[in-house]
Amino acid sequence: MLFAAVVCGLAVNAKTIYLNGGGSGLWNQANPVFFVHAWASPEANEDVQMSQVSGDIYSADINDAYNNIIFLREATGSISVIWEGDGLWNKTGDLEIPSDKDMYTITGWGQSDGSWSVYGDEPGPGPQPQPSDAYDYYLMGNIDGTGAGDITTPTDNELFECGKLTYSFPGNELDGGRGYFFVMRCDAGSKVGTGYMGTADMRDVTNATLLSQATHQGLFGKMAIVGPEVTFYLYYGNSDDELILSTEELEGKTLVGNCGGTDPGTEAVENTVVKTDARKAIIDGRLVIIRGEQMFDATGRAL
Repeated sequence: MLFAAVVCGLAVNAKTIYLNGGGSGLWNQANPVFFVHAWASPEANEDVQMSQVSGDIYSADINDAYNNIIFLREATGSISVIWEGDGLWNKTGDLEIPSDKDMYTITGWGQSDGSWSVYGDEPGPGPQPQPSDAYDYYLMGNIDGTGAGDITTPTDNELFECGKLTYSFPGNELDGGRGYFFVMRCDAGSKVGTGYMGTADMRDVTNATLLSQATHQGLFGKMAIVGPEVTFYLYYGNSDDELILSTEELEGKTLVGNCGGTDPGTEAVENTVVKTDARKAIIDGRLVIIRGEQMFDATGRAL
């Protein structure tokens, strides 16, 4: 939607940008305040507080010349953009507004978890929010082989995305491995949580069961790592007290993070939950969701 706004006596073309907060399981919880930071250059930018359209949908009018944007979720009562500290709850990465789309839908807790669509389009069967008890999982410990390391405060470089984490090791090899590992499970967006550790020395294995701090024996798992870079896989165990850490994909196991599922073990496809009255198919190498006579892509847009 375009209209002429008058600012300081100059005519400025404006456009409306929409944000779908993803429901009460994602950004639209705890009474947040949403802002957009839009820009064309460092000298040409603006911050605009978003207004609720209805439900999970919020909107803001920005300068039509600004095609770069960041959405920010701020603490209740915020009156201006907060870039760090307790007032900043979440933000996206730098986004480019597509020429043919105007709404960004939050699909997860990562800065790139979202998709563009056209406001008012049929949303189809997804995307669905993560459950309200979703967790973040971090790889922790002496993970570079160079010293004790920071084993208390996780960083984004150690965050599993949908159960996967590719990690580069700058340190030297240790005996049959490159470090001692455990996993920290935190409430989404938090950096404090429950540690999961191995029950025995794991240097000769590529996967091992980790137990929560309530039941583990306080052992770090020294896994056999080959090469300077490895992809770790983190799976649900047989109970809440168990996780499985692996350096290879395991059949019959479910990666942590849900990524659109509702419970551990729920099959999730690219942030889309397949509802009971829908089915999924691969057509020309592309995942589609079929409900009745209508087809949708993996983000829920009608095809």
